[in-house]
Amino acid sequence: MISHVISSEPEYEVLGSMLRLGEVIVGDDLPVDEILETLVVRLQDLEAALTAQLSASSEAAAPVDLEQPFGRLSRMDAIQQQQMVRAARVGKKIRLQQTKAARMRVQRGEYGLCIACDDEIELKRLQARPETPYCYACQDEMEARQKSMRRT
Repeated sequence: MISHVISSEPEYEVLGSMLRLGEVIVGDDLPVDEILETLVVRLQDLEAALTAQLSASSEAAAPVDLEQPFGRLSRMDAIQQQQMVRAARVGKKIRLQQTKAARMRVQRGEYGLCIACDDEIELKRLQARPETPYCYACQDEMEARQKSMRRT
């Protein structure tokens, strides 16, 4: 079995046709079942890490008590900090939903297929973001549409 590094934000770098994920180097020459097993373990670890992070940050996202004896600037800082925590929580919730959906795709035997075009998602992409539901082409197209919608 391949060892793995538990991390919610994996460190990775491309090494020729191989990918370094934390301390693990994954190459195209590994059997598909070992690669899938590693990705499934990473999805489980990611789900646990995101759940823990959301739980730990719930208090910091609570409304700021305006009755507390803060100075005006301290209150503004507290509100700004609260808004930053809330924004980070939104991103973590989205990623947690994607992680749970990816685990469901594993169970249905659909993991690794783009949900938009049904093409295979590139191995390096799955290794970098195991929860991703889109291949590079569909992700780029979706981001381009979102970018053009923001301009109008």
